[in-house]
Amino acid sequence: MAGPRILIAADNGYARSELSILINRADRGAVVTRVAFDINALKTLKNHRTDAVFLDITSSRSGLEFARALSSIPNIPAMIFVSSHSMYALDGFDLNILDYLVKPVSASRVNKTMRRLAGSQPNTVDDQPLAVTRGSITEFIRRSDVLWVEADGDRVVLHTRREHHLLRTSLAALADSWRASGFMRIHRSYLVNISKIEKVLTRHRRVTVVVDDGSELDVSRRHARDLPEYMAPLGVA
Repeated sequence: MAGPRILIAADNGYARSELSILINRADRGAVVTRVAFDINALKTLKNHRTDAVFLDITSSRSGLEFARALSSIPNIPAMIFVSSHSMYALDGFDLNILDYLVKPVSASRVNKTMRRLAGSQPNTVDDQPLAVTRGSITEFIRRSDVLWVEADGDRVVLHTRREHHLLRTSLAALADSWRASGFMRIHRSYLVNISKIEKVLTRHRRVTVVVDDGSELDVSRRHARDLPEYMAPLGVA
């Protein structure tokens, strides 16, 4: 499944390349295009669907001028400013940008921005039907109906409220391709739909999540560190 379509606009070629690497590490499915601030950048936006634009405005105000020019484009993409300082923050938020990154930009900070971007996009991919098999019967379910996923050898088990389904793929592959749809790897055996978590429990250093079908799933120590950042926008406690 293709990830978000990202445009990086910067005058400095090294800056474009460095940011592209961080974005692809955060989301392997991201389709990244790199351009300089010129008329061709606007043409790219007008002619191709773009989900977000990372604007490097460190060296000049050309990034701000470019951002203002985006207002003439239908379906304006999310804008993220990247700069060596914070002096353009007010200008950025006046333009309703999604995020503001201050250099040096870390991988964890780009990860956070990409998760914020995923949460701001219309969740149309969740409505796409998935073909699952049960014996000789093929059924179709929607990704948004999946509460959590369990590893089962070279297959996974998709758990919905009423039943479960087998899908021939690995949990690792699904974790990568479903990340932009709000699914998080919480354990080597589990992937969970973040929006379906009712509560997070901590007992004697053991962390679990309770999904809205009543299932209680273990969270590994490594993945527990990432839970607060994923859960905060949903107000789950």
